[in-house]
Amino acid sequence: TVTAFQDSSDGDSFAPAESETGLDSDDTKRRKLESARRAVDRRLKDDRRKKRRARRTRRRAKWTIVGLLFLNAIAFLGLETPTDPLSIWTYVGLDKLEHLAAFIVLAAVLIPLLARWLSPGLILLSVTLFGLVTEIAQAYSTGRTADFGDFVADQVGILIGWWIGVWILGKLRARAGEDDEGSGHHPRRRR
Repeated sequence: TVTAFQDSSDGDSFAPAESETGLDSDDTKRRKLESARRAVDRRLKDDRRKKRRARRTRRRAKWTIVGLLFLNAIAFLGLETPTDPLSIWTYVGLDKLEHLAAFIVLAAVLIPLLARWLSPGLILLSVTLFGLVTEIAQAYSTGRTADFGDFVADQVGILIGWWIGVWILGKLRARAGEDDEGSGHHPRRRR
């Protein structure tokens, strides 16, 4: 049974609406409860997805760092090491600037170009491996030397190019999102 409530301050009575009485109130309550459960489930699912994405990002970053350290160890042991590796003059020169510029452009172009298929960290490792392989190949070319200083210049260029490429990728994705919103098209989320 439904009872009306009396407010003692002004004498008005508050009764539930007619749609909240009888069977309609049970259906309404059930629909509200199901809607609330779906909202909670969506929120929990989104939280789990964010946690998985964060774990995956941390794992990728960790393996990228391990890969870079491994490639640097190979380069240091396999390439012609300068007599004074801590001197700044070992890493300055026109040859080093050419390496720097080439790898800035390479990384900045490859990241937006290949981001659909490869993560930026994997692209970073791949371009670094390419730099190492080219330096090792120079050891077997006549008139060329495999120089660790060149490899360091390659890596600095790759890091600068990687930062530029990720920035460009973010701008491209933001523009694509704006275009999709303007057209009324809502793309599926990447998983």
